[in-house]
Amino acid sequence: MLVFGLEQISRFSKDTYARPVAEVIKHENYNPDTESNDIALIKVTDPIVFTDFVQPVCLQYQKLDIAELKPCVTAGWGMVEGKGRRADVLQEQEISIIPTAICNQGDWHNGSLSDQVLCAGFKWAGPDRCQTDSGGPLVCKVLGAGKFYQLGITNWGLGCGHKVHPGIYTSVRKYIEWIEWKTSKLGEMQLGAESSHKAPPPEKKNSAIRSQVSGFLTAIGLVSLFI
Repeated sequence: MLVFGLEQISRFSKDTYARPVAEVIKHENYNPDTESNDIALIKVTDPIVFTDFVQPVCLQYQKLDIAELKPCVTAGWGMVEGKGRRADVLQEQEISIIPTAICNQGDWHNGSLSDQVLCAGFKWAGPDRCQTDSGGPLVCKVLGAGKFYQLGITNWGLGCGHKVHPGIYTSVRKYIEWIEWKTSKLGEMQLGAESSHKAPPPEKKNSAIRSQVSGFLTAIGLVSLFI
């Protein structure tokens, strides 16, 4: 079940509604050990109704200049300062995209970042995504256009807000063709053909995959709360 228009976990408002999940579409090459290709789509059984609190987000196209995007915001109900309970009310934080070349420096992430991810936060200690924020959005606004584009999906980090260790996000731009293929009629036909030849999945599921799968569509739903 996916929930839309949610701001406070403990109290659903009149603007909150849910949709049953029809299908989970995981990336074929997802690797839980390296967190590569950490992205998935969720198909719901009934159409999503757009309201003042639930709106679609634009996908980042290849030629969109990151330098033109301000502000950039991440959001979620994760832990505050890396300890204690999860936030009950949706939290948001304005952050900056940091070039991968900087984040791959020896005293930062030491060359471990590929072009499949984005580094975002602050060069020095500052507010950051935190534990249990995984799957949330990184969205940026195009100056003068009034539209938010989803650049990233919260992936992982070394602690929360630590010096020279900003958060790491799956780069949505790297998967635009994959998203468009999987959501096209041809992609749906391919998925149907694949599922008809596969045995039922085992009962035991990978929690890391579930976390990121549920997060992708949740990220889209969250954008409307701070546009």
